[in-house]
Amino acid sequence: MAEATLTDRAPAQIRRGYWRDVWLRLRRNRLATAGLAYVILLVLVALFAPRVLHTDPIVQDLEASKQPPSLQHPFGTDLYGRDIFARVVHGTRIALIVGSIATLVAIAIGVTLGGIAGFFGGWIDHLTIFFYSVVATFPGLLFILALTNALPPAGEPRLSKVYLAIGLSSWVGMCRLTRNLFRSFREQEYVLAARALGAGPLRIVFVHMVPNMMGFIVVALAGGFAGAIAAEAGISFLGFGVTPPNPSWGVMVSEGRSYLQSCWWMIVCPGVATLLAVFSFNLLADGLRDAVDPRHETL
Repeated sequence: MAEATLTDRAPAQIRRGYWRDVWLRLRRNRLATAGLAYVILLVLVALFAPRVLHTDPIVQDLEASKQPPSLQHPFGTDLYGRDIFARVVHGTRIALIVGSIATLVAIAIGVTLGGIAGFFGGWIDHLTIFFYSVVATFPGLLFILALTNALPPAGEPRLSKVYLAIGLSSWVGMCRLTRNLFRSFREQEYVLAARALGAGPLRIVFVHMVPNMMGFIVVALAGGFAGAIAAEAGISFLGFGVTPPNPSWGVMVSEGRSYLQSCWWMIVCPGVATLLAVFSFNLLADGLRDAVDPRHETL
């Protein structure tokens, strides 16, 4: 028992089988494995399908307007005769780009502020708590819309403003998590021992603390992707995100909402693509959380 307790408290880098154990626990979770498989499929589609798929998602063909799904157009065509399957495939790239950059921005801000607050404590901790509490009081969607309109440049392109706005509005959860982890780590025996041996703050943080929270950062990455993809689709649906004719899933749903009864495929296909992407990342995040911290399953 004492040996197991010591292992739990030891830095992550001396637990050589840590990530192997995480992978083995994740593989036993069928829902998480299914989510991971679909995420890998999305990445492959974003990387290679636009190069293999020769149909231009932007070129209009009014003679082929509003055609139902067929062998030539598996997802049908939209109001302007554009192939919806090609637009959904190219929209995968936009969704993953926005998800990647927005999540990295949120984690960079959240980990930095949360780490400083949790490590030093005192007035810095109180100021950080006040800051993220103020940001958290704003409704998420309204905050993203305000940032999208406030960030320069005032005109095009909007895509860079979208992922920056989503990232700047979604760092609060990561900041709170990092702060709590650092407050917990700084009282652990291995940190106290390193401090007693003369280790400086930077060595304690980057050698003893950060490696021990990498599992939680990976979980936050997966969950952040789901939130960022849903946020991008939402603001693009409202007309404040990616601008037409770019094939964003939110833009496609917005364009097809007036034709739901007569041309259901115009809204169902991009809507299902958004739903599956968000659902798969959420499944992966839940599975990673249980794999990183097995005790969570028993709570």
